[in-house]
Amino acid sequence: MKVQFLAAPPASAPRLVAHIVDQDSLPQSLDSVLAEGARASRFSGKAGQVFDGFIAHEGRIIRVALAGAGDKDAKDRTAALERAGAALTARFLTSGETAMTLVLDGSELSAEELAAVLLGARLRGWRYDAYRTKLSDEQKASLQRIDVVGAPKGSEAVWS
Repeated sequence: MKVQFLAAPPASAPRLVAHIVDQDSLPQSLDSVLAEGARASRFSGKAGQVFDGFIAHEGRIIRVALAGAGDKDAKDRTAALERAGAALTARFLTSGETAMTLVLDGSELSAEELAAVLLGARLRGWRYDAYRTKLSDEQKASLQRIDVVGAPKGSEAVWS
């Protein structure tokens, strides 16, 4: 899975936008309907929890996903962040989406924490399908790229 670091969202508006969410705190910029839907479905941001929904933005339908990273003061924070990244990949690996934009604006993740999220996502996306000759299109991996927007300074160096 390819990871790109971008200063701004791609020119072609992304179809899948993801946020990493600490326990019991939703992003301030989140659409109110989506925030209410997350609360109604008992999404609290626990490690590995994922919620996704759809919003209309500038005439397009965008899928927004929230991945829980757990308590930010937990001693197993790195493992929780890896679970968040892995949970996102698990949810969307065969969804038909080819790219996911991970938006970190307003997030307090450090470069090392972001690397943990990306590591979990990349490891969960690994598949060896060479001998699986009878996969239907719905079973084939489609997610190929993660675009990271608003990454903390030094993230690209830590990731590479």
